[in-house]
Amino acid sequence: MTPYEAESKTIDLLRLPLAIGVIFIHMNMKVHGNMVHWTDFGSMDAYRVFAIVVADNLAGIAVPLFFLFSGYLFFYKLKEWNLQVYKQKMKKRLVSLVLPYMLFNLLAVIGLIVNSTLINHDLMLNLHSWLGDGKFLRIFWNMHVTGGMNSTLGYHIPMDTPINVPLWFIRDLIMVSACTPLIYWLISKFGRWVVIVLGVCFVAYIGLPINGFRPNACFFFTFGAYLSINKHTLAETLYPHRYTIGVLALLLMAADIRLDGMPHEDIIDRLYLICGVISAFNVGLWFTLHYQPRISEVLGQSSFFVFATHTLPLPYLRRPIEWCKDNIWTNSSNALICSGQFLLVAAATTLCCLSMFGFLLWACPSMLNVLIGKRKRR
Repeated sequence: MTPYEAESKTIDLLRLPLAIGVIFIHMNMKVHGNMVHWTDFGSMDAYRVFAIVVADNLAGIAVPLFFLFSGYLFFYKLKEWNLQVYKQKMKKRLVSLVLPYMLFNLLAVIGLIVNSTLINHDLMLNLHSWLGDGKFLRIFWNMHVTGGMNSTLGYHIPMDTPINVPLWFIRDLIMVSACTPLIYWLISKFGRWVVIVLGVCFVAYIGLPINGFRPNACFFFTFGAYLSINKHTLAETLYPHRYTIGVLALLLMAADIRLDGMPHEDIIDRLYLICGVISAFNVGLWFTLHYQPRISEVLGQSSFFVFATHTLPLPYLRRPIEWCKDNIWTNSSNALICSGQFLLVAAATTLCCLSMFGFLLWACPSMLNVLIGKRKRR
């Protein structure tokens, strides 16, 4: 198996697990006052550690790894770079990124309007609430205004999201893809220094104070682009360092857990993410090289659908499971029960999304192709 074949299979292998990782991120299953009491470690502290490891450390690598793959595949086996090539690539991304992005955000706002109307029976009020006063354009850019983060230089970096929250990743991916002429020029001119500088900016969280260009998007996309432009495969570049980076990732994860919620913990977390992203790819590549799994094309295509739709059923699946935990099981503060609830909600959400995908694949595959951007194996 050539390096290109191995990494292609690895990327396909990791797509769905990474999409499921995003589900864990958005479950918001941490308990109130979520700092671990290390000096008085109890049952709920064990659950807090479990939630940090799964939802923050393991699932947290999903979006950065998607950015890395996206930057790498944008320049995949590039023979030349000019305006015509750029136009062709962006034309493809109108179908694979922009159109699905618009459609899934529209579906989200339609779902919210229908849900609100079923509750208060006032369609016009709900239409105005979600679409009036200039909100229609905001549903595609910054409908959900978050607190953002402050960079180490003291200025504010917004982290607002479109109406379909996880699609901020697609929004930022569209923006950095549009900037690929600049990225290509910088890499051609300054080489690895571009990646190093953006890596430092990511760790220090220094970036543009506007939506669409989060530091993680700029760094990981450019990291992947640098490897691809310089004809370095992910497999040949990252896999030889699997043990060193793997051990470093585990040490940083341990430090991140111990320092969770403390000052400067974010810096440790972002250093971990760099090592964790590389380690996740290396684990996937190791599995591919040793077991050579057959990756279903349909299952690979389902990853984007799961990623884009999981916030729709998630709240409705979480509530009955939480009710059962609080009213049926006798000890709702037991770490094992809380962890089981955590995993059960994620499994139910994944199965629900895959079921919707399977139904659309059976009932109207042409519409499904439009929704997922006609994603096909390379």
